[in-house]
Amino acid sequence: MRAVVASSILMLAGAVAPASARTEAPIFRMFEGDWVSHGVAFERSARTRMNWEPAPGGWRLDYRVAFVDAAGGGFHGVAFYRAAGEGKYAGAWADSDGDMHPIEARDDGVTLMAHWVRAGEPYGRTEYELTEDGSLQVTEWTQRGGQWRQVNDQRFSRQGT
Repeated sequence: MRAVVASSILMLAGAVAPASARTEAPIFRMFEGDWVSHGVAFERSARTRMNWEPAPGGWRLDYRVAFVDAAGGGFHGVAFYRAAGEGKYAGAWADSDGDMHPIEARDDGVTLMAHWVRAGEPYGRTEYELTEDGSLQVTEWTQRGGQWRQVNDQRFSRQGT
């Protein structure tokens, strides 16, 4: 089932944008590569890995959390983004919790703001911000009853450089 979901998202991402779309998104070139964070993820001790890479028609994010507390376990999510205008992006997300939804995103040159959409309305958001020290700050919120609540805040270091 997960393979079917991932294949469907890949086909969606590739079918709606030309291969040149990734050249229209400089923010993703700045994110490209492997990133790691050690600390707290979703209120649990964790090691989190992120990889941004070119994909057919745009860019792919692979996001993995390994919880290192006594309960163990983990989380895995994949997103695909394509250019949808100057500084705007459309995408899709699927994860190991069975969640699958569209993404509407924009950037300001250093921060990508991605809104998770359900039934046409944003219900969550993630901000990926390049910091002055070269790290990538990732902060996530969910919306319930019209109120935003922060659920994750991690600082990632680039690996392999």
